[in-house]
Amino acid sequence: AIDSIKPALRDISTVTLGVSIDNLPMLKERIAEFRSSIIRMANENQKPDEVYQLNIQLIPLSNCCGQNK
Repeated sequence: AIDSIKPALRDISTVTLGVSIDNLPMLKERIAEFRSSIIRMANENQKPDEVYQLNIQLIPLSNCCGQNK
């Protein structure tokens, strides 16, 4: 499916980073703020001509102390 969409019409990126569990609530809050700002921006457009899906994930890749089961 990705190959059928021109690069100019899509954006795909991934970031892998170390995160302190103490900072997790702040990271989730910033993600929520970003998502809200994108929604506000999209809602200001009175005549949209495309429908897009925005996916944002923050998923632990490590298994510290077995806590992410």
